[in-house]
Amino acid sequence: MEAYSLLLVQPPMLFAENITQSFGGFDLFDQISFTIADGERVALVGANGAGKTTLLRMLAQEDSPTSGNAGHRVGSLGYLKQEVNFNPRNSLE
Repeated sequence: MEAYSLLLVQPPMLFAENITQSFGGFDLFDQISFTIADGERVALVGANGAGKTTLLRMLAQEDSPTSGNAGHRVGSLGYLKQEVNFNPRNSLE
C-alpha cells in the first residue's frame, strides 16, 4: 500500500501582483510584486509621500491600483487607520 501525504498550501496573507499606482502622470509604484505569509514579520518604512498609506489601503482593498492586483486572503483585515474621523459632538463624560 502506497502512502500519500496531502500538502495544504494556504494563499498568502497579503499580496501584490505587478501593481502600478499613478497620479497625474507620476508613477508612485511601478510593477511591484510581493507576498507576505502567515507568521512573517515585515516593516513598511519610507519618507512622507512615499506611498506607505496608499499601499496599505490597496492591501486592505479600500483603493485599487492603476494596474495589477493587491489584497489579502479571504476574510477580514483589521488595521488602525492613519486618519482619525473625530466628531467634536461626541465626548467622553
